This record gives sequence, C-alpha cells and structure tokens, in this order.
Amino acid sequence: LITIGVRDIFRSMRFYQALGWEMAPRGKYDQTAFFQLNGQVLVLYPMPEMLREHNMENANPAPGGITLAIHVGSKAEAYSTYRTFIEAGGLSLKEPTEMLSGSVTSYVADPDGNPWEISWVPQFMVDENGWLWLNQGK
Repeated sequence: LITIGVRDIFRSMRFYQALGWEMAPRGKYDQTAFFQLNGQVLVLYPMPEMLREHNMENANPAPGGITLAIHVGSKAEAYSTYRTFIEAGGLSLKEPTEMLSGSVTSYVADPDGNPWEISWVPQFMVDENGWLWLNQGK
C-alpha cells in the first residue's frame, strides 16, 4: 500500500479517477479511497486524520520529502501519461525530457501538491502485467 495524505478527499478521488485509475467501492462512512494499481494499491487519506493517527499534528518539519513514480513501458507512453495527468488537472512541474541515457522523465503534481515522476527507462522492463522489473529480469 502507498498512502498519501490529501486535503480534499473528493477532489483527489476525481483527479485519480480522471487518470483512468480504478477505485474500489467505498463504504458509506469511509473517509479513505483505494485505487488498484499494478500489484499495488494507492490509498488517499485525509491529511488531518493521517497526522493525528501518526501522532504528527505538530511535527516540524511537516511530513513530506517523497516523490511517487510511475515507470511506463515505452517512450510514447511517457509522453501520453504526462498529458493524461495534465488533462486530469495535475500541475506540470517539468515537461517530458529526453535524457542522454535515452530515458524520458517528467514531473507533475496532484491537486495536493504530491509530486509524481513519470518515466521510461529502456534498461527497465515492464512485463505483461504492468509490473516493473529492474535489470531486464525477474
């Protein structure tokens, strides 16, 4: 599970659904949202409750310092995934850039400012299930 704190659960749900991500059904009073990813689950959790639950309401510095990343299966998919994030309402932090290594990388932020890297690295393999494998092997 990858859990991120969000300020507005409904705005964040709409954003991730606009990316085409599959959200699990929610209970009537459920304050969280779960999205099925390839072999993983993204959880949206209201930030005040998350800080309270972690006993970090007065943490200084505030929690952060993490970048979530999506590795895609092709150079073309790196560009199209970036466009999908922007069209869903994400903020462009860095447009797709082709690196000397042949990889493509870009950065976007979701409505809560959580940064996402979108990358394609030719040395990494994405299998038929969408799972990422390092060093071209399992």
